[in-house]
Amino acid sequence: MAGSSWSACVTWYLGWKAFAKEQRGRGILETILHSKDPTSFSVLLEDTAALTGHDVRAAVKRIKAGIQEKYPRIRRISFDTTTLG
Repeated sequence: MAGSSWSACVTWYLGWKAFAKEQRGRGILETILHSKDPTSFSVLLEDTAALTGHDVRAAVKRIKAGIQEKYPRIRRISFDTTTLG
């Protein structure tokens, strides 16, 4: 998971740099609406979603570990983290 997070961070940064060139002093939403190159913002949005997914999955794992630590008799918790990745 760390490798995919790292690659998502790198591509997000590169996407942000390309998007910033498109901005030319405009706001984010205005740039998206008037952009001639949709790949510049679609890469950025896709990588933002990927990084958010990684954060949510990591948070669910921490919550699950905390519950299991506090209540060691619970053997199975119904958080399905496989679908969050």
